[in-house]
Amino acid sequence: MSDDPILIHRLESEDGKHLVDIELMPNGHYRFVEMTEDEGDEYAGPYMALTHFSGLYESAEAAEQDARGILPWLRGLISN
Repeated sequence: MSDDPILIHRLESEDGKHLVDIELMPNGHYRFVEMTEDEGDEYAGPYMALTHFSGLYESAEAAEQDARGILPWLRGLISN
């Protein structure tokens, strides 16, 4: 089994400047990871910077629910 998390679900802000990945970890637990657009510099340009790692959750639903409670931009976003 790989040590890399598996992407379960991605939520993106309407403006594309924020995203949250709900991931399954190799240990069977879930987490959420937030990334936010950073303007970068003249060499790198804009990129998505890691801004938040959550703790571990028993389910993908629990991870998403906590992300919605913690991240202000995500509270009003409707899930697909």
